[in-house]
Amino acid sequence: MKWLDYIRICQRKWIDKTLTGISPQTLIDVFPEYYSEIKPELDKSLESLPNYRAEKDLANPNKDDIKNYVIFIRKVQSYFDRINRKLPSLYAYEYAKK
Repeated sequence: MKWLDYIRICQRKWIDKTLTGISPQTLIDVFPEYYSEIKPELDKSLESLPNYRAEKDLANPNKDDIKNYVIFIRKVQSYFDRINRKLPSLYAYEYAKK
């Protein structure tokens, strides 16, 4: 398995594990940008990893490609940070519904 594929799998697992126990309705009510912005962007970004691997040229690295990849990684990390910051509110709302 290539390391970029492994990163993609780990990122998906992290999201699934982090949001375990949070209902879709709670996400809609408390964190609406998750479904409207973050999830579609994460899905798109994580799907683009194999394309990056397929298109890279180790013999002649393109600085723009490397720069874009760093931007991509930072964007994904920012989404993970937003999810983490929202977790207390999500758990509190979920608990209050019970």
